[in-house]
Order: sequence, then C-alpha cells, then structure tokens
Amino acid sequence: MNKRKYPVILFLSLLMASLTWGQPGEDVGFMPPGQPPYMQPRNMEAVKIYKLTQVLNLTDDQITKFIPALQKHEAEVRKEQENMRTILEEGRALLNADEMNQKDASKFIDRVTSQQAKIQNLNQDFLKGLEKYLTPRQQLQYLGFEERFRRQLQDFIRERQELPNRDQKVGKRMNLKK
Repeated sequence: MNKRKYPVILFLSLLMASLTWGQPGEDVGFMPPGQPPYMQPRNMEAVKIYKLTQVLNLTDDQITKFIPALQKHEAEVRKEQENMRTILEEGRALLNADEMNQKDASKFIDRVTSQQAKIQNLNQDFLKGLEKYLTPRQQLQYLGFEERFRRQLQDFIRERQELPNRDQKVGKRMNLKK
C-alpha cells in the first residue's frame, strides 16, 4: 500500500467509526429532549472535520497536524465559553439580589469583559498560527468555511425541525462548496 495514502485511510476509518458509534440504538431515551439522533455533537464534529478536509483539500501531513490543533483550540474555547456561562449565571443572581451597588455592577462588568477578551485572544492566537498548518489560500478558505459551516448547520437544523415527518429526510446532506 502507498505510504502516502495510509494516514488518509486511517483518518477516514476513524471518522467512519466515530459516525457509527455515534448512532443511537433502539432506545434513544438517553438523548437530550429535542435533539435528533443524527445531530449529536460527536456526529457534528466528525462531519465538520470531514467537510473541512474536503473543502481545504488537506494533505495527509496537514490532516495529522492541523486537525488535532483545531480540536485542541476548540476544546479550549468551549472551556472558556463555559466559564462565561458561569459568570453570566452569577450576574443573573446579582440582578435578582435585593440590593446592588455600582461597585458590584462594575466588578461584574469587568469579569465579563475580561472573559470576552480571553476568548477573543484564544481565537486570534489560533488564527495567527494557521500558517504553521495551512497554505495562505487554505487559511482564507478556513475563515470562510467556519462561517458557512455554522450558517448551513443552523439552516439544516431549522429545516429538520420544520418537517412534519423528519425521519424521511435523514440522508439530506449539507453542501459547503457554494
């Protein structure tokens, strides 16, 4: 077997395995209410990586370096977004408190803006480091891909929720090459 094709075959095998493992069994009672089985986060991540690999036309070397870096970055951002949610929950409690003063409000605002800056800095650092993994063209394609993927995923979910018999369209695919 050609050595160059081995990482791609391994990657695609892992991708297919994750899609298979992510499929629900007969009892889907464990799933969050309103979340269709085909849209579990693990499946969405696998689809995103697959589409990203296609759209950017990543080489084997890029796949083995860029995808783990991307996954690490996204995990860091998710952690900081969860921290932001915690801060905002504390803000709701502060808002519902009987008494609030300017000092408390200013302290809360400082925490929110600091957390926003932390998330922004993570994203900026990642984007500035894309040159380690991607060609200049791929870097710009990546920026466009992220926006299109989110928008098309939202549209796809919205369409699925509007269908009277959603099970009939499970095989519908998102087209990111527009």
